[in-house]
Amino acid sequence: MKTSSLFFLLLLFLNACDYYDYRLVIVNETNGMIVAETDTDTLPKLPRINKTEFYLDRGINPQEQSRLMKGGKNGWPFAIKRSKNNKLNLFVYNIDSLKKYKSIDSLVAKKKYSRYEFSEDELEANDWKVVIK
Repeated sequence: MKTSSLFFLLLLFLNACDYYDYRLVIVNETNGMIVAETDTDTLPKLPRINKTEFYLDRGINPQEQSRLMKGGKNGWPFAIKRSKNNKLNLFVYNIDSLKKYKSIDSLVAKKKYSRYEFSEDELEANDWKVVIK
């Protein structure tokens, strides 16, 4: 009985040790609200999660910043290594455009986004901070 209790406590402890990598910071230095997301490909895929509210809730106001999360202790470096070009592929959408077209799929199809790519070395040199101007 004592062994099974210890085993249960060990499993509980290990499940509580999930790590998340929050080191990537997006700084919005534009005049409008934006939303940013990453992908392993150099082009955003269709169909996306086509819920306008999902993207509106993740908006970054002008002169503010937001941290993007990846699962795992080294989630961002691992994501970069898994990408097609071994870089972080960042896509930035203007919230006003999202409201106008009412769909992230429409923005992707009409190429109404900005694309950035960064190597892990570039991100390290900038302390994982990406400034959008």
